[in-house]
Amino acid sequence: MPTSESQKRANTKWREANKEKYNALCAQAMKKHYQENKEIVSEYKKNWYKQRKSKLLFNEECQILRNILN
Repeated sequence: MPTSESQKRANTKWREANKEKYNALCAQAMKKHYQENKEIVSEYKKNWYKQRKSKLLFNEECQILRNILN
């Protein structure tokens, strides 16, 4: 169901006025999501860290090659 623009503005205004409540709600939702999907989340994190590490190693190798060529 699409949300109207006025409702979006009201939600944003409430979030700004009640940051502590909003953060608490988000924390509860994240905790529940993590507990229900522990395996999926841990697999996602492992893949993310592998990709990040490979990008860093690739950038280091490229830098070494640039230094050799210059």
